[in-house]
Amino acid sequence: MLSHRQAAILRMVHKSGSLSVAAIAEAFPVSRETLRKELVSLESSGYLRRRYGAVEFADSEASRQWLSAEQRLTSSQRKEKILELIKGRRNVRISALAARLKVSGITVRSDLQALERAGLAVRKHGSVSPIAAGEGGAEAAAPDSFPPTARVLGEHALLRISPGDTIYLGSGEIPRYIAAFLPADANIAVATDDLDILAMLRRRRYASPIHLLPGRVRSDSPTIAVENAQSAYAKLAIGKAFLAISSYADGTYYMESPEAAANAAEAARNAAALYFVLESVMLDKRGKHAFPYRDFRDKVQEILIDDSVDQSVIDYLFPRRDPVVIQGADFSYKRGRRQRYRIGFLVDRDRGFFIQEVYNSVLDAVAEHGNVSLEIRETDRGFYSTIKNVDVLLNENPDLIINFSLCAESLSYIGDKCRARGIKLMTIDLQDRESVYFGADNALAGALAANNTIQYIQEQWKGRLDHIVVFARRGIDPITNLRVMSVVERIQAEICCSSPEPEVIEWDTPNEAPREALLKFLLDVPRSDKVLFITFNLPHILGSYELITQHRDARDTLIVGQNFNEQVQELMRRPDSPILGCVHYSPERYGKQVLDIALRMLSGERVDPVNYTAHTWISRESVLR
Repeated sequence: MLSHRQAAILRMVHKSGSLSVAAIAEAFPVSRETLRKELVSLESSGYLRRRYGAVEFADSEASRQWLSAEQRLTSSQRKEKILELIKGRRNVRISALAARLKVSGITVRSDLQALERAGLAVRKHGSVSPIAAGEGGAEAAAPDSFPPTARVLGEHALLRISPGDTIYLGSGEIPRYIAAFLPADANIAVATDDLDILAMLRRRRYASPIHLLPGRVRSDSPTIAVENAQSAYAKLAIGKAFLAISSYADGTYYMESPEAAANAAEAARNAAALYFVLESVMLDKRGKHAFPYRDFRDKVQEILIDDSVDQSVIDYLFPRRDPVVIQGADFSYKRGRRQRYRIGFLVDRDRGFFIQEVYNSVLDAVAEHGNVSLEIRETDRGFYSTIKNVDVLLNENPDLIINFSLCAESLSYIGDKCRARGIKLMTIDLQDRESVYFGADNALAGALAANNTIQYIQEQWKGRLDHIVVFARRGIDPITNLRVMSVVERIQAEICCSSPEPEVIEWDTPNEAPREALLKFLLDVPRSDKVLFITFNLPHILGSYELITQHRDARDTLIVGQNFNEQVQELMRRPDSPILGCVHYSPERYGKQVLDIALRMLSGERVDPVNYTAHTWISRESVLR
């Protein structure tokens, strides 16, 4: 029989998927020895397993019996229940699924990722929709329908694509994988001369522009022989071209057909950046249709190869200046021209706008420096995943590690490990005593938002404010406390608010249902009250906007955001938009500054321990101009 405390611990861990021992200790004010005995008992009984200071829910007969008695679900049962709940519905909020299934939003997102990869669901901002067979192209979007190498290289290539890009996808298995998993609504224009890629995008009902290049096609090939090629490619303003190489030998790259080679050359001539993808089994093999690589060498950002080949083979086959990347399922190794420095990059496996922009900017900055090689490990933000991956990086003996994992609980572990091994450490957006910091000045960000909000309230609302609503996590996140709560404190010091305490909606906290909490607030507050909403990041503002505007008049409502992208810009352009403005951190510029600091650290120069990105207040008026 489980004690009440043991049962409570199980419920906490099951809801969160994984918890640090420190987090459990905060919830149970007992001695360390008492808590240790409880965890040892649960582990020996098969309910939990402990790894690197984190506690995970174990998949065992004992845990399954407990779940059944608690009317909770196993992972596979949860996925089946999710499909049942979303069937026949256009959009279902992730928070609603989490509340219904009695698990955290993180756990639901993990389940949805598996369902999305299986071609059974599609995620949007904070919600999920089913994909019906024959409607959304489930067959085309199932990763298992692609060879393992195509999946690994295709996933890596997708990371190089940002919202607003115009890309070219040539013929081949890996470009088809990219087409299968491109975000459908991120304004990524696709140019292609491959009929299979066109059919795949159409089955997915791809929402962004698709450009099919004109020409002739043979009945035995999906590749169009583009006519009037120069003008056809030139007018597209291609930013990034992804070219599948069929084989490579003696410094020559080969394509699978004459049409593919000719089209790839024309795309390369008119593209700003080139990415090659090549399976390792096709190395050192001659083909028939050569691609003029030397004409475009300076445009090539990466030559992407799977990890069935090691570094020594790459060094033997490829010239030193070629930017070869060896890509595994959970790591990347990019060869620098001289490899003077080796940098480990720890980054969240998060496809959100901000992290992706920072990620790409770091990769772009490294690509400009021939004396740097980058070893990448992606984490799931949890404590166990983060320290597991940093241990792998440390075993590669890098000269410096850049930590962009955003797992605050792992900071001391990473700092202590790097210090013990004499490895320099830099962190992005989370400060730690053992590292050099680059990122937001959260106090300044709060001041920018507060000063502009105070001015508006004093001028437009005559100093009246009835409610402050904060979308963040209360009390446990130092970034939130500085960036958002400093806005609240400054406003409260200048403006007399009718409600003395702000309403905090915990948007990122496991097991909370933020949209339901927001709806309750909107229904309880008189429509004529003056209400200020302060959002911590992009998902907050994107996830709350429609609900707020549905229930509130813009004349009595203000939304102040942190960070800015094209989607927020579109919301600000709407008539009567209540968004006053956003503090912007320019994530697309992080990489150059991060690498500059890293190189100065590596060369032995004195580096300030704290370094800030530029901060900009982007108002609705400036967007409308």
